[in-house]
Amino acid sequence: MALLARMRSFWRNALHRSEMERNMSDELQFHVARRAEYLVERRGLAPEDAMRIARLEFGSVEKYKEEARQSLGLRLFDELRGDLRYALRTFGRSKGFTAAAIATLALGIGANTAVFSVVDALLLRKLPVKNPEELVVFDWLRSPDSMVAGYSGYGRSGPAGLGIRTSFSPLTLDRFREHTATLSTAFAFSPTGTLNIVADRQVDTASGLFVTGNYFAGLGVPALVGRTVSPSDDRPEAEPVAVISHRYWHRRFAGDPRILGQPINVNRLSVVIVGITPEGFDGPRMSESYDVTLPIALAARLSPTGRARSASVWWMQIMGRLKSGATRERTLAELQPGFAESVRDSWSLRPPDTSNPTRNGMPQLRVRPGAQGPDGPRLDAQEILVVVFGVTAAILLIVCVNLANLFLVRASARRQEVSVRLTLGASRWRVVRQLMTEILLLAIVGGSGGTALAWWGKDFMLWLPLRNTPIVDARIDPRVLAFTAGLSAITALLFGIGPALRATRTDLGPSLKSSTQKGAVTRGMATKVLLTVQVAMSLALLVGAGLLVRTLHNFSKVDVGFIADHVLVFRIDPALQTDRSSRIFDLYERMTAAIEGVAGVQSCTMAAMPLIARSEWEEPVQPEGGRVAQNAFVQIARWNFLEAMGIPLMLGRDLSASDTQGRPRVAIINETMAQQVFGERSPVGRYFHFVNGRDRDVRIEVIGVARDSKYASLEQRVPPTVFIPQAQVPPSGMTVFVRTASDPMSLGSAIREAIRQTDSTIPLADMKTQQQQIAETIGKPRAFALLTTVSGVIGLLLACIGLYSTVSFETMRRTQEIGIRMALGARRSDVLRLVMRQTIVVVTIGAGIGIALAVAASRLIKSLLFGIAPSDPVAIGLALAVLIAVALAASYVPAHRASRLDPTQALRYE
Repeated sequence: MALLARMRSFWRNALHRSEMERNMSDELQFHVARRAEYLVERRGLAPEDAMRIARLEFGSVEKYKEEARQSLGLRLFDELRGDLRYALRTFGRSKGFTAAAIATLALGIGANTAVFSVVDALLLRKLPVKNPEELVVFDWLRSPDSMVAGYSGYGRSGPAGLGIRTSFSPLTLDRFREHTATLSTAFAFSPTGTLNIVADRQVDTASGLFVTGNYFAGLGVPALVGRTVSPSDDRPEAEPVAVISHRYWHRRFAGDPRILGQPINVNRLSVVIVGITPEGFDGPRMSESYDVTLPIALAARLSPTGRARSASVWWMQIMGRLKSGATRERTLAELQPGFAESVRDSWSLRPPDTSNPTRNGMPQLRVRPGAQGPDGPRLDAQEILVVVFGVTAAILLIVCVNLANLFLVRASARRQEVSVRLTLGASRWRVVRQLMTEILLLAIVGGSGGTALAWWGKDFMLWLPLRNTPIVDARIDPRVLAFTAGLSAITALLFGIGPALRATRTDLGPSLKSSTQKGAVTRGMATKVLLTVQVAMSLALLVGAGLLVRTLHNFSKVDVGFIADHVLVFRIDPALQTDRSSRIFDLYERMTAAIEGVAGVQSCTMAAMPLIARSEWEEPVQPEGGRVAQNAFVQIARWNFLEAMGIPLMLGRDLSASDTQGRPRVAIINETMAQQVFGERSPVGRYFHFVNGRDRDVRIEVIGVARDSKYASLEQRVPPTVFIPQAQVPPSGMTVFVRTASDPMSLGSAIREAIRQTDSTIPLADMKTQQQQIAETIGKPRAFALLTTVSGVIGLLLACIGLYSTVSFETMRRTQEIGIRMALGARRSDVLRLVMRQTIVVVTIGAGIGIALAVAASRLIKSLLFGIAPSDPVAIGLALAVLIAVALAASYVPAHRASRLDPTQALRYE
């Protein structure tokens, strides 16, 4: 209704201005005609000359119209300037209120702006390429019987129980290029994994991307310096070349342009740098950055085996660019037959040990928009952002509710001022406009402060204790500034329009007599409702924080099954390509001896898989004796692995240095595998074999049983695990475990030097302690626990501010009443209970609503909880106790002050 009244008033004023201008025009024409008649009669001028002179004397009608418009605009400008001056004077008289309002607004708006900058970078921004809307990305839906022999790449759950897969066989790319009239180009790429880089005798690791020769041309990305990879580079006989990213160019080579044309060593292969990509382009994925881009023809030469992958393995992602007028639907219909043909062709090339060789399911091809590149990694980050955005939105809502409550209280204190202005003839809309000017001014200042906070906090994703944090190029650009401006305006309306309208809806007679009469704004239910909402939302955030903190506590109590203290871990990958077995084993032994020679090192061992790092190697195993094959987790380890990691041996013997190639194959299994695979009988001396792979059907003797220990994560049950001697099947890359007598990180430099003296071309990757490695696997619960705890504390603080201010104003309003009660014999405890009763009612109702809200919202983070239910009574009870204690403390101060009033002074209070 208020909005309709405002619109009617606007049109009334517009019609009035139009009538004024029309009357002014008619009057001016009349005076011009009378002046022309006078000049003709008295001066003897011709009528045309007389009219021209009269118009020159009086001016044109349009000039007077413009002057009228300018006078109206100046009046409005003067009024606005007066409103701003008055608002500044008002804020100057209440500096504490103004500072609190601006600080809370800046906090709420800044948090939401920082999160939006990340959302914009990951989920809304397009690739910095030519015409990104023309790009398409391909993926497919996998059923359990799909004819795909080998897969390497990203995958996630899809619709109807199907899996979404993003990698394709090289045969598929060939079919797409041969049978398309809707694509101007189709190109492929695949991450290389970590690359060992040697340049200027400095060893480094970098992320890499294999691309087809038309990759850069297909995306429409030119080189900033030099040139990009071309089709002529994508041939096995071509000279090895590479293009590096702008980010890596500055980080590794300090932006030196002389690096062009210079060779670097990539996994022991000499490669010439031919170009540098533009700033801001780090690859086709918005959440990942690739340092080195290589022709896909080099994939075979850079692989540990030195051989190309089989065409039966699906390992490259495919994108394309639509021709003018083409649609994704037409492209899908056109490419589906060629895709099906490539599926059958790659299946026919499968290795003989492929599991379930009778599969005949056809994957379902999909053509997706490619303006933002492949969406898989971005969707992984979306779960985090949804929770973070929800938490910051809750903070902003609490801020709005708190400010609305404060403005209601403040408006009640200004009733006399508003009543005087209305009595002197000011319209209600004029007074509302004055109050809204104050509110918008606060919103502008708070939004500016929020922008400054967002500039500092936009990289919060890097601060969160998350594993594999996505690369986020968050910017405070015009899009984000527009969001901040809109958010500030909406926030001002949310917390300001209600109190402003409420302040002008008053009875002028009583209001002019007293500011504490019955009918004050805070007497209504509005303030109590707002306080109840604050309490409920603050409790919900506190309960979420309590659940996640208890989850972290449960994680800390998990027995990992090995000694994780004083252990340094890091990854090495020599990338030797010839005579792999003997050379790698010898290198590893020399490296282990060098590390154990460092002062402070107690022991050194190696394993193919890191411990508690969410990395898994699972293979089906078949025990001799006819039992059904079962999956087991594989760990290839050095002979002293169990002893160095503190994993006790329960039966049999440990691995030894004599378990090498040429000797009978042996293994140690854990207790879970002994029970699930071999049953109740002792497994020592019995045999099993792997069902798949190159070692299938090779008899492996069980020589011992180790105690159960965690493998990939803390929350996962201990899986059946088999430990294979490193000397019998040495892998190319290994995780090194160094047990030390003191702080492991203090020996990092000495260990690096020992490895450099063994082989100066081997870099160390991801050096950390084992405890840090374990902490990274629970990074998401830790990050959310941090966010919800901070947000809960902020919400609780704002709720307490609201309670304190409301109770303080209420006691001031009821000063005479309290004086009368005390004069009639009321004790201080009676006054204290009288004042505290309002807080108790608000907290009780808000707590009930907050508990229901917390239980419903906690189900959204159910996947993050460990050893605890979303409705855990301990977490709810602790959050409730904290809320009640802090809320009662906030309201006790003004209540205690009221109970100590002098009745004589209270009765004279007005």
